[in-house]
Amino acid sequence: MQSTMLCLPFVGLAGIAVIYVTTVFYQQRDLRLRRLHNATLEFAHGLGIYECRAFLEVAQTGDQVELGRRWPAWPEFRDATLRGDYRWGAA
Repeated sequence: MQSTMLCLPFVGLAGIAVIYVTTVFYQQRDLRLRRLHNATLEFAHGLGIYECRAFLEVAQTGDQVELGRRWPAWPEFRDATLRGDYRWGAA
């Protein structure tokens, strides 16, 4: 009985730790997706109107290989934005 009572605080702390780690994980994931979304829009903004439309159509599919093939500057721009190092123009 006493050993059960001694374990209860540790079970509570473990539950709080799991909730904290889950929250931090989802916040980091949300931040990464937000940065990717912003990078996509910023890159498209630097393109011409027709090229911008084509870029956004491919970007909606999520095919990063196709984006890199058709717009060679995209992978470096995306990676730099996700790291938060610097911002640069697409042109």
